[in-house]
Amino acid sequence: MGFFASLSHAERSLYFFLVLAADRNGVSFHAHDRICAELELSLDEYLAVRNRLIDMDLIAFDGSRFQVLSLPPAPVPLAKPVQIMGVLGVRAAANTNRTGGSHGARTVA
Repeated sequence: MGFFASLSHAERSLYFFLVLAADRNGVSFHAHDRICAELELSLDEYLAVRNRLIDMDLIAFDGSRFQVLSLPPAPVPLAKPVQIMGVLGVRAAANTNRTGGSHGARTVA
């Protein structure tokens, strides 16, 4: 399965939003409230989608800045998305509880 097929609708929406909003280094500075309004996502949905993209190694987030990363050689296999409040989210509840800060080894350059 390729990258596009591995993403839910909400994940594709956030990813493409960040690609379009990014500068030439892939960095953007949009606040979560603006992203939620533009993509019509609740805060919980946004957090689940953002954290899943981080886990898939597609974006980095340092608490205020996003960076769209170079694609890994192959899609990172994760647990299948599950239905959460009418929108695809992630299986692990811990992912919806993250509020920001650095995630994983990759940070915004």
